[in-house]
Amino acid sequence: MNYSEIIRRVRMLDFIRNDEKAAAAVKAVLGILACRLSDEQARKLAEKFPETLAQDRAGSDYQRMKMVSFKEYNDAICSQFKLSLHQARILTRTVLYFAKEASGDNAILDFKKNLPNDWAEAIQNA
Repeated sequence: MNYSEIIRRVRMLDFIRNDEKAAAAVKAVLGILACRLSDEQARKLAEKFPETLAQDRAGSDYQRMKMVSFKEYNDAICSQFKLSLHQARILTRTVLYFAKEASGDNAILDFKKNLPNDWAEAIQNA
């Protein structure tokens, strides 16, 4: 599955109204995930989704997002896209599911082993 297919799937969510919002949502969800990963893992994720993930890991946003819990992650998505918590959870689960599918099981297992339990569980359940 490629980036454009993930955008298409996210666009099918009833609270995402257009392709631009879908693309921004995918970028935000994967971008925050990339902040939580090691440099090597983030690079691997960016290889799968180069349209989405730039390798700017020095900025203040990166430093702030590197430490967020999974709940704070969903709260950030709520705020950024003016979604309910329920909608943010659906969005993050949808994007993580398709990212997991595109990345393959081995990559996801590698990602999970270095993430806090709340993040690892969310990826597992996506």
